[in-house]
Amino acid sequence: MKEVDFIGRYEKRGKGYRLKVYNGYDANHNQIVETKTWIPDSGMTEKQIIKEVERQLVLFEEEVKNGSYVSANVKFEVMAEKFLEQASLEGNLKQLTLERLKDCRERTYKAIGHMRLDRITTAHIQNFINSLAQDGANKQTGKKLSTKTQKAFFNEFVIKLCCKN
Repeated sequence: MKEVDFIGRYEKRGKGYRLKVYNGYDANHNQIVETKTWIPDSGMTEKQIIKEVERQLVLFEEEVKNGSYVSANVKFEVMAEKFLEQASLEGNLKQLTLERLKDCRERTYKAIGHMRLDRITTAHIQNFINSLAQDGANKQTGKKLSTKTQKAFFNEFVIKLCCKN
């Protein structure tokens, strides 16, 4: 397996700096570029800004290298699938918990899967949980889901995924 070089660069963009880290290639042989913006505090000297932007770049490279960087514009469904894949490989969740999370996917993705992580609010999550209390939410009986099941959706899927990353 070829080792990936994490090469970072920065460039001044208006009042801030764009940090770029090259993160290997995708299946179509296109280079994967992760970006992040850093804006210096007012009152910093030019020398302090350069030193700090270089420090921020090193920290950003480490985040990307360790796999802990999650872009804010990623969709909930993509992040959730990545989390489930990683959790099943690492074995840090019990098998029953993993199965419950996978069972929750269809309904959860339909409600918030298409949304960017940085745009999901508590109101979106609350609307999703409220929809589980509506008639027709239970696919077997056509009635609402039980309170226990509603809590399970919230605890098992939304909290584990939204708060994990």
